[in-house]
Amino acid sequence: MEQSNGFRRDLTLVQYVLESIHKEEIRSLYESFCSGDENDPSITDDAESDDTFPYRDTIRGQKEKQKENEKEKQQQKAFQSKIEKHPDTDNVKEIIEFWDANGFGFSNVNAKQQLLAWLDDSSFLQPKEMILKAMNIACANNKRRLNYILGILKNWENESLLTVEEIDSY
Repeated sequence: MEQSNGFRRDLTLVQYVLESIHKEEIRSLYESFCSGDENDPSITDDAESDDTFPYRDTIRGQKEKQKENEKEKQQQKAFQSKIEKHPDTDNVKEIIEFWDANGFGFSNVNAKQQLLAWLDDSSFLQPKEMILKAMNIACANNKRRLNYILGILKNWENESLLTVEEIDSY
């Protein structure tokens, strides 16, 4: 039997169970399900009545989502003010813009902070260029994750590759 969502119902298990049901009212329910009576109100195909549907629109769920959104907004504001106070504001903005524009996770404030720490705490002679180079490599390999970028930067530091020119000639 074809359903409205384009999938076919596999009724073999239902028919198998039906064979062992002796109570008439329960048996008729199973039979109506197997026959696919479109007018039967007990048979519905929409996702709202499906217990297995993963998304539920509850007030509690909405409130939790709202709290998460508010928390993200607060983190973004705090992060923005931190960026503006950074002595190397242009470099920070360039890295953040690259991060946001290339799908690394727009709201991932913690990851952005960890990455920006490399501007101040690394031994690179050109930290901004090195970070952007690592991010470009991550994009080229379709590995848009902080740990991948950090791994690249750590490898370069361990190999004493401190400029983009040294990396390009490596």
